[in-house]
Amino acid sequence: MLSKLLYCSLALALSSAFCMKSKAAVDDYKTFNIGIGSVSTPLSYCGSVFSTERIFNAYGKNFALSLAHAYCIYLNLTKVETDLTAAGADPQLSSDILSTFGPNYYLAIGVQESGLSPNQSGCGYLQIDNARQDLSRSSQSTSIKAYCKFLSSIDHYGAVSGTNVCTSNIIKAYYDAISYQLHAPDIAIFAVNYAKHPEFSKPVNIKGHIYYFPAAHGMMRLIALYYSRGQWFTAANRVIDGNGNLSIESQISYSEGYGGKYIYQVPELYNQFDRLVKIGSVYTANISEKDVTKYLESLAHVYKQEVIKSGVSRAKELMRGEVYDFRSGSFYLIMNEITKSMLEASRS
Repeated sequence: MLSKLLYCSLALALSSAFCMKSKAAVDDYKTFNIGIGSVSTPLSYCGSVFSTERIFNAYGKNFALSLAHAYCIYLNLTKVETDLTAAGADPQLSSDILSTFGPNYYLAIGVQESGLSPNQSGCGYLQIDNARQDLSRSSQSTSIKAYCKFLSSIDHYGAVSGTNVCTSNIIKAYYDAISYQLHAPDIAIFAVNYAKHPEFSKPVNIKGHIYYFPAAHGMMRLIALYYSRGQWFTAANRVIDGNGNLSIESQISYSEGYGGKYIYQVPELYNQFDRLVKIGSVYTANISEKDVTKYLESLAHVYKQEVIKSGVSRAKELMRGEVYDFRSGSFYLIMNEITKSMLEASRS
């Protein structure tokens, strides 16, 4: 009876999502929009141009699903939605901030890290140095450590190698969630206050070229910086300590050195993907229960079989043989429920 009640509740939520999406822009973060097309990297890779179609053609729906799954992992492990509200963000500001951690964020990191191809050094599509040790040890200081213990037993190369781009997105999500929790809720407070400073949205001149980074991108830029320079990076911590009264640029200047460009490179790529979405150049696909099962089974380098089975079981329960538009609010809810089930199954 309880199971039936839960299913009916979710079904009602899915139905509401279809109706509400067109009425409420504040729900924008509850969709999976991925920009498809060519992007340039003026701040890295010598200004190369990359076509995202290539990687989607190579990995198909698995890659798109991994981007969506990573986003849901981040949202659920951080509880950042609640923190932003507590910090004074209204629903629209929360949506604007959270949207920057959607699939396009992971896609932007992928372009930045490897140009969407295997890294020549063999370090991985999304490189995380000493992943097993760093991730497991860092999580011991956070409120999500029970969900991250399994990371210490992961085969580092198998999980983040250039041939396993889907699992590398998942590992990246855990890294970002741990980075957030190490400094929570201060990061959320910073993000809200930062976004309320219109002067932090001013154009930035880099080598004669003008770049614009909305203040709502502050938290994305900070998390990207932690990924690049480490979770205790002093300059990044000074920005947080300023509670949003310090611009990132005032603490970290553009440089060609290691990590010195991340706060500019990643949001610039994100902006390009966001522009593709706005002109309708987006990833579209119908997602079936079989597609989800195939994707989840591809995560064997990360999760134990019982965790994967919990996700497959939840997908079967919720999808019931139906097909969903990848970009629909209803599929967001389904992927979110699958993610919750897998997180609980991996909890020690």
